[in-house]
Amino acid sequence: MEMPNFLEMPKTKLEIISRKTIKPSSSTPQHLQTFQLSFWDKPIPVPPEYGTIIFFYQTNDCQNDDDETLSMFLQRSNTLQKSLSQTLTHYYPLAGRLKDDATAVDCFDEGAYFVVARIDCQLSTLLNHPDADFLSHFCPALDTNNVPSGCMLAIQLTLFNCGGIAITVSPSHKLVDASSLCTFVQSWTSLNTAREGSSKVVTPIPIFLEPHSKPPSVLLNMPKLTGIPGDFVRRRFVVPASKIAQLRTKTTGSSTPSGQQYLSDSDLVLALIMKSAILASRSLSESSSGSYVLFQLVNMRKRVRPPLPASTIGNIALYYTTKIEENQIELNELAGKFRKSLIEFCNLPDNSIPNEEPKFSIKGSPYCCTNLCGFPLYEIDFGWGKPSWVTSTVLQFRNIIVLQKTKEGDSIEVWISMDEREMAVFEQDHDIIAYASNDPSVLAAYSRM
Repeated sequence: MEMPNFLEMPKTKLEIISRKTIKPSSSTPQHLQTFQLSFWDKPIPVPPEYGTIIFFYQTNDCQNDDDETLSMFLQRSNTLQKSLSQTLTHYYPLAGRLKDDATAVDCFDEGAYFVVARIDCQLSTLLNHPDADFLSHFCPALDTNNVPSGCMLAIQLTLFNCGGIAITVSPSHKLVDASSLCTFVQSWTSLNTAREGSSKVVTPIPIFLEPHSKPPSVLLNMPKLTGIPGDFVRRRFVVPASKIAQLRTKTTGSSTPSGQQYLSDSDLVLALIMKSAILASRSLSESSSGSYVLFQLVNMRKRVRPPLPASTIGNIALYYTTKIEENQIELNELAGKFRKSLIEFCNLPDNSIPNEEPKFSIKGSPYCCTNLCGFPLYEIDFGWGKPSWVTSTVLQFRNIIVLQKTKEGDSIEVWISMDEREMAVFEQDHDIIAYASNDPSVLAAYSRM
């Protein structure tokens, strides 16, 4: 497989052009000005983090004249701000402020925080040499010196020298999970493309939950998972479609026998990552016994009874655990355990207790996986084409794994955070070297790796 290219990004100047708040285009009615958070949202820690997705677009706006490039960018910025204002009318809590007790949002139309910036860099430079630390340039500064207290949504629009654009969407995790974020951005793009001249406008209608409806017991009995403290490093890998096919053959044979449980591409890639992570942890651990545990998030909208519409807004996701014994880390065993855990979790009766706090001895820190493979992030089109790259910056603690489909849709991009010493061992694991590319160019044809 391709070896990592750790070419450092040059020191780059980021210029802030403007900072402002974008208010809803129509005032929020008085009876909606206090938005009570539902039982799904209340367990989210306070202060809540911001979930962040960055969309990178290559445009045809590169002009010989920098002034013309900037002028086109500012026109698009103006259009985006107007369509965002329209969108916030429907997503009015995102224009509000979280109350001090974190049980409700004041919806007095104070607005979303919106930053316009330009960066002295070519988009192709970033796409050819992705750098986790460099991505912070495209994220709005979310400290209290810049963002109003309790702000529910921050956005940054950044211009590259070539005319390329980055759009960063950072909603408060107190109300918005990955599915909610995707629904919001789809609504925003629909209204923006209408302003860009598209005749086809399909805007998802957000659905907000009644705050006093009865929570399922599966939520009441969910164990608490907090961030794992300590220093860490982040790395990006891509497992190409051809290698996923090899993993499938290795774990299930050339064909899936009748009656054998189906393993998704995500199951296979996660098994690869977890096996190598456990081996790296074990190699540096003084303890010779103990189990590992993996927490995985799952979208509950279609799994609760009755099912909820896909456009339901809130943190309607739960995590379930998989206990991993030290002698059960072969790829087929791990992939099968991950699939079995999900099936058992989704088949639990409503009055059962699915995930008590693990009673077994955990060796090292637990791992947590967020799987974004099912979300159409590469379909997000603001009117000037689909993104060249979509990435997340949710790795704010150690032992976080994020899975996401690549633009082609048949390969999987993996972000992982880990102790630096463990990461050094992890990167040299023979299975990682055999099946994954370490930080390849985004512009590479993964399917041919």
